[in-house]
Amino acid sequence: MQLMKKNYNFLGKPNNFANREKTQSFFPNKNIVQPLQVHGKKIVKIGNKNSNEKFEADGVWTQEKNIMLSIKTADCIGLLFYNEKEDIIAAVHAGWRGLAQKISTEFLSQFPEKIRKNFHVFLSPSLQKCCSQFSDPYNETPDFFHKYIEKREEKFFIDLSEICEQELMNCGIKKENIHNNKICTKCSENWWSHRNGEKERNLSWIEMI
Repeated sequence: MQLMKKNYNFLGKPNNFANREKTQSFFPNKNIVQPLQVHGKKIVKIGNKNSNEKFEADGVWTQEKNIMLSIKTADCIGLLFYNEKEDIIAAVHAGWRGLAQKISTEFLSQFPEKIRKNFHVFLSPSLQKCCSQFSDPYNETPDFFHKYIEKREEKFFIDLSEICEQELMNCGIKKENIHNNKICTKCSENWWSHRNGEKERNLSWIEMI
């Protein structure tokens, strides 16, 4: 997909993007950055000088061309950020632990409001409310999750997608700039899902052109 000065896409089955080497085999001529994800909130700025380094993080961003930022997921949310006016792109991995640590806020808080409001954000297919069951969410998750909990037949489900959208809006992102397909990875046959016992990974990627 192409929008203005960037390319981006979400890729799932039948390909497997479990690490940078596998991703590189799918994009042989690209300078790919794919961090070692640890379900934290660390965000690393990438330039051509450090694009080949290995590091632990759950988000990467750049203002340079010729770099493909990528995040792997299998039920978590892959967030792709794009700000045309400032030539900023980012790829962020947000599972429920990342959402609990407000990883989007960690990234966006380094920019003033006048810059934040011009971001577009694209959300990958991920575990949706229909399938996001938690055994004990009132004790497992932070208080701000609790209003997004739904009880169905003695089971508890959390709308992680809505939590993510609300955090983005709290950071100043316009609602119309949040693009969420709301495809459930567990329900769909087109996406890898950890909840379905699959070990392969989907890919969220973005680059400036």
